[in-house]
Amino acid sequence: MAEVWVLHRTPEETLKRQRHVSSQARKARSRLVRADTIPYLRADEDAVVAQWHPGSEDVVTLADRKNGDEELPFDFHLELLAAIAAARKAAQEADEDQVLVAEFDDGEWSWKSYRLSELT
Repeated sequence: MAEVWVLHRTPEETLKRQRHVSSQARKARSRLVRADTIPYLRADEDAVVAQWHPGSEDVVTLADRKNGDEELPFDFHLELLAAIAAARKAAQEADEDQVLVAEFDDGEWSWKSYRLSELT
């Protein structure tokens, strides 16, 4: 069965600007979370974060404005839910995993869906 994943990329240039990150850790990195394991989302103008328990320290950032210039839309976490639903349908039809990525393009934030084969 094909799955839906959410990918968050932190480019190397973003990490280089962060003073609290050690020089050894300033390499590009990413996190990949299977969408059906996310029980709780919180969002503000700076980030969409998945938590496994409200108030938990165990969090994964799924989107943040460090990868774009503008604040995230007020309902960007709801847009993620809609994107997950559409990606589930696409995954079933294509029988291939789908990967969602928050992207800032042409002055707007959106969740883009990619077939896994497009990213590998």
